[in-house]
Amino acid sequence: MKQNLRLLGVGFCVLIVSVMFAMTALAGDEVKITGKIIAAPADPSGTLAPIAIECKDGQYAVANNVPGKKMVPFVGSDVKLTGVVKEVDGKKVMTVWLFERQGGKQRAMPN
Repeated sequence: MKQNLRLLGVGFCVLIVSVMFAMTALAGDEVKITGKIIAAPADPSGTLAPIAIECKDGQYAVANNVPGKKMVPFVGSDVKLTGVVKEVDGKKVMTVWLFERQGGKQRAMPN
C-alpha cells in the first residue's frame, strides 16, 4: 500500500514538472527591450493596449494586460521592458511582464 502511494506521488511530481517545462516552451523566450512609449490606434478587439513601443528594432504593439494598462499614462517616456514577443496578424506584439521607466524610480509588475 505504501509503495503504491509512493509510486503515485512520484508520478504526480513527474507530471507537474513536465507541465512546467511545456508551459515554458509555449510561452517563448524572455526578451528585454528599451524604447519609448507612443500612442497607438485603438484595437477594436481589445487585445492590444492603446500604446506601442518604438525602439531601434521597429515598433511593437503592447498586449492589453495589467502592465500594459499601467503604462498608458506614461506615453512619451523612455522605458525598459521585459516580456515575450509574438507575431500576430503580421504585427510584433509584446506581452509585457515588467516595465521600468528610464530616468525614474517607478516599476510596475502585475498584481
